[in-house]
Amino acid sequence: MSSHHIVREHQEPTLIIWNGLNSLPSETLEGLLEWSPMIIVNGPMLEPAIRRGIKLDVVLGTHSEFENWNEELEQQQPLETFFMKRDDAEIHFLVEILKTKGIKQANVIIDDPEKAELFLPNQIEFVFYAQNHRGIIISPEANFQKWLTPGQYFFTAIEDMLIIEPPVSRNQDQAVKNRNTYTTQISGMHSFFNHSPNPVILWQEFK
Repeated sequence: MSSHHIVREHQEPTLIIWNGLNSLPSETLEGLLEWSPMIIVNGPMLEPAIRRGIKLDVVLGTHSEFENWNEELEQQQPLETFFMKRDDAEIHFLVEILKTKGIKQANVIIDDPEKAELFLPNQIEFVFYAQNHRGIIISPEANFQKWLTPGQYFFTAIEDMLIIEPPVSRNQDQAVKNRNTYTTQISGMHSFFNHSPNPVILWQEFK
């Protein structure tokens, strides 16, 4: 797979390949690459990213990771590289780079929905992609509304998500559920309200 590279001033959300690239469906990756976003890759994802022909803009890695892929990275020029340690401050290091570049929105590819929690809280508007799931951040006391059809599956890491279903008929009140997993039963506008004091990631399974 290859991606056409066009220089843009953050017109599209930056794409961060943190981990889990090989487990992401090809059509999802193609959609994320379609508008030639700035691409930031984490060192362990260099091999799958390069083998897929993805043009990189920024690489975060250790000295050994850069040494192992020195020749391939030369072919990626122009390219920014940042040296980092493999420790608990990795994501903080990433966020600081995004802030320095004025990036406020980013799509993040990860291998496990649970790991997305490590990106919270911060000032960047992240959207996460893990395998066949897409996760959005809902701020405390915020409400997310979306028109949905039956059979769509959602989940969160906590049980503080208030779900308001559309009424089955005009004379029926909307059903209210408080749970961390939910499958839509009817078509209509659904509301997901985060009444916890912390940001919550709402995950939706896509097919």
